[in-house]
Amino acid sequence: MSEYRMIHSFAKEVKRKNSGNQSQADVYSVTKHDGFVRSLDYFKRQVFSRDLSTYKVVKKGEFAYSTIHLEEGALGLLEDMEALISPMYTVFQVDESIDEIYLSHVLISSELINKYGLISQGSVNRRKSLPFSSFAELEVFTPPLPEQKKIAEILSGIDQLIITLEQNINAKLELFSDLLQDHFSSVTKNDNFTLGDILAKPIQYGANASAIKLTPGSPRYIRITDINEDGTLCDEGAVGISLNSEEYADYYLNNGDLLLARSGNTIGKSYLHINSRNDLIFAGYLLRISINAAIYKPDYLFLFTQSEIYKRWVSESSRTGAQPNINAKEYASMLIPSISVCQQEEFIDAAMSIRNCSALAKGKIKKLKILKQAIAADLLSGRKRVSV
Repeated sequence: MSEYRMIHSFAKEVKRKNSGNQSQADVYSVTKHDGFVRSLDYFKRQVFSRDLSTYKVVKKGEFAYSTIHLEEGALGLLEDMEALISPMYTVFQVDESIDEIYLSHVLISSELINKYGLISQGSVNRRKSLPFSSFAELEVFTPPLPEQKKIAEILSGIDQLIITLEQNINAKLELFSDLLQDHFSSVTKNDNFTLGDILAKPIQYGANASAIKLTPGSPRYIRITDINEDGTLCDEGAVGISLNSEEYADYYLNNGDLLLARSGNTIGKSYLHINSRNDLIFAGYLLRISINAAIYKPDYLFLFTQSEIYKRWVSESSRTGAQPNINAKEYASMLIPSISVCQQEEFIDAAMSIRNCSALAKGKIKKLKILKQAIAADLLSGRKRVSV
């Protein structure tokens, strides 16, 4: 018997409606990263209809996917006993020849997600749909059941490592946040410095230029959207700048420069440039803060910008109009903690050690995801086999 089978040979669609609101199950959504999630827990508000009579009932071990968002990976396997989901989802179950966990890995693999986009129906990309009749015509690799279980064990083992690391990161971030709150709540009681008091040179506005494709040997152009909420740079979407080298020469970031977002919905975001091997140019909606390190440590000011006290100041100080804005003069007037350089360095060591542990864990997660993708591509296609 062939080990490549069409989905309809082992799966069938389930159309089990919650007629009369009979089920007492919670309402779930199916997301592209987390599969089945309780809607209220995930969205923190009610996003589903008050009338649940048309909702579908899903049983443990059944699958569901978003009929219009499947090509984004919105598919999941229900591990709880029962769930209610929107009629916009498609539900199906499989027979005993298929290990459900194995199939869940197959169906969210990059190879299958690419195929979903090719066979989806409709003329508008974001609204294309994939009915079960078309989905079920796809062919997948289905080795003997013991081998399916072994492959599922391998891939799920990597997933569990990633989950453990993510939990560790969350714990570290909570500790980091608490440390910032406790420290800055105590030291800001005696504010007598302003940001303007510690500047090595005037606050500078960034380059007013368009982004272009980044080419080898050219500097990266840093925009507000390139900075994450935690002050790190996004790994993806790097761009270059449309100016020539003479025009952007004044906008190179130097070691210890702090960037602050001055406009937009993410006003106040910060990035500290430390020992980077890459040449970076900063954009116009960012401000360069060059600090006199003899009296104030850039790392300490950066940590302050990660605190809730700073974020509250940004919220209270931003001028509203078409979009929030804080200019250079207003930033220069911001009160900052006044403590000795020695005390600053002690706190930097404590806080950055926690932050660096989180960064290392994030790096491990990134490598594990790459490893899993490579292993999954081989095992889920049959290019490599596992012994049972």
